[in-house]
Formats: sequence, structure tokens, C-alpha cells
Amino acid sequence: MLEAIARGKARGTANYLLLCLYKAGLELSEADRERVLSCTDQEQLAIWVKRAPYVDRAEDMFTDPDLSRS
Repeated sequence: MLEAIARGKARGTANYLLLCLYKAGLELSEADRERVLSCTDQEQLAIWVKRAPYVDRAEDMFTDPDLSRS
């Protein structure tokens, strides 16, 4: 039961992240979209959510070494 709740929370965070990127006019490749949607690591998702407002390209959210992990 707890695992299902954790998966649901991760899915909600992933969908929120995709919405934020969409509203910012940033497009994800299909592979990166799948990467976000398949991620179940809540800490990793939180890092991406924190990075999202600071990137000029969506893919930089995954690769930009200048963005803090916190």
C-alpha cells in the first residue's frame, strides 16, 4: 500500500514538472518526457522541479552542472 502511495506521489510530481515546463514554453524530447514520467525517485524529481525555473532549455534541467542539486 505504501509503495502505491509513493508511486502516486512521484507520478503527481512528474506531472507537475511537465506542466511547469509546458507553461514556461519549454519542450521535452519524447525520451526526456518518458524519463520524467518513469522516475520514482522523489528526491530526483524534487531536484528537477527546483531546477526547472532556471533553465533556458528543458534538457538543461538534466545536464547543467552549474545548477545546484538543492
